[in-house]
Amino acid sequence: MSKTIRRFYRLTQIKGNKSAKSALICGPILICDIVYAIYALAVAMTPNNPSNQREMADFLKGLRELVLTETAAQRKQVHTQWEKPLPSRVAEGFAIENVSLKEIRKDGHVELSCARNISRFREGDILCLSRNTPFAHDSLMVNLVEDEETELMISCETPVEWNKLFAVKDGWTLDVGLIDLSSYITSALAEAGDSDVGRQQICHCLWAS
Repeated sequence: MSKTIRRFYRLTQIKGNKSAKSALICGPILICDIVYAIYALAVAMTPNNPSNQREMADFLKGLRELVLTETAAQRKQVHTQWEKPLPSRVAEGFAIENVSLKEIRKDGHVELSCARNISRFREGDILCLSRNTPFAHDSLMVNLVEDEETELMISCETPVEWNKLFAVKDGWTLDVGLIDLSSYITSALAEAGDSDVGRQQICHCLWAS
C-alpha cells in the first residue's frame, strides 16, 4: 500500500483517539487526504486478490468509523463552546464580538471590522456568523478569507443575500464554526465502491448491520 494508505490504516487502528481537541479549530482529518486514500484503495483493488480485498475493506470500514467519531467529537466540543457566555468565548479565543459590516464586494466576499480581535482564528477557518446566537437556524457558516486583526474578510460556499442578511450592520459575532464531514466521507466511500469489486466486497462490509 502507498504511504497515504498506510498512514490512514494506522489511524483507523487507534482506539480512544484524542485528536478532536485540535479539531476544534483545524477541523478533523483533512478530507482531501481521505478522498485520496480511498481513491488509491479503489484503484489498487483487484478481484484476483481476495486477501487484498479484505484488507482494504477493513481499512475503509475503519476509516468511515474514524471520520464519524471525529465529526461527532468535534460537534460536541464546538457546541460546548457555543453554550458559554460570549465574554468567556471571546476570552478563550473562540469568538469575536461586536463585528460590523464594512463592505459587500462584487466578488461575493464580505469585509467586516471589529474593535478587538484576540481570537485563535486563522485564514481558512470555518466560522459561525450570528447575532450571538450560534445555535439559531439562521446562523451562517462562513470561510475566513483574510484576517488583519480588526479587518476581516469572509465568504460563503452557498449563495447568500448579504444585503438582506446585513440589514442591521452592527452587533454581529463570529464563533468557531462546525464542519460536518460525514456526508463527504459517505459519498467518497460510495464512489470508492462504485464497481463490481466495490459493490461485492466493500459496500457489504461497510453497510452490513
